[in-house]
Amino acid sequence: MALTGTWVDPYSNVSLSILGKSPSALSIDVNYGPLPCNRVNPTLTLSPPNPSAQSGTNVVYTLSLTNNDTAGCTSSTFNLASTLPAGFVTAFGAAALTVSPGQTLSTTMTKSVPAGFTPGTYAINAAATDTNHSASAGANVTVTAPPEPITVSLVASPTTVAVRSNVTLTATVAKSSGPVSGASVTFTVIRPGGGTSTATATTNASGVAAVSYRAQQRGNYSATARATSNGATATSSSAAFSAN
Repeated sequence: MALTGTWVDPYSNVSLSILGKSPSALSIDVNYGPLPCNRVNPTLTLSPPNPSAQSGTNVVYTLSLTNNDTAGCTSSTFNLASTLPAGFVTAFGAAALTVSPGQTLSTTMTKSVPAGFTPGTYAINAAATDTNHSASAGANVTVTAPPEPITVSLVASPTTVAVRSNVTLTATVAKSSGPVSGASVTFTVIRPGGGTSTATATTNASGVAAVSYRAQQRGNYSATARATSNGATATSSSAAFSAN
């Protein structure tokens, strides 16, 4: 069979042309044409798949976009958008991503959960588009109710002591239903001259936590207590005492 003509690889655009032949050799012309461009929709993903967020807070996703065009294509700029859930405010780390063929780029997508939003699991979406492409991705968000607010009050006793004597700092933590047991309380004391000291304690069944503080310097002191319980936090008004 005679060997003649030209063969073209449609994927690499390399062509082979037979120029001549002999019993022991074949003369071939190899021509490397420009790489073809085949546009393919990108791959878009969102993670994590189902985070939890309290109403009135933000939840952040990582949006990753892979350009699946063949190597002969130029880069593409994809515009990002999201419409779900209705009523959520969306903010992207970058409003558009310019991605080369074969490349993957990522940015953040932040969803703001409205205050007082009904607890439940809601669908989240994202889209990436340009004139040649479109892609979408989905995830969920589980909205939870915010923790019940707590309050904390602080008393220093006695309010006047001799230097190097002890003052008892007593914090009481409560919520609308009564005392809060097991709350973590951090006491912060501002010393004369501006230095600070801290101590921690846990509330008992009556919602009370106490620490003893030794006033090593003469002068006026100020103390506060910050309580944390089941995601709720509160800070007391300051309580003053002095050492003479």
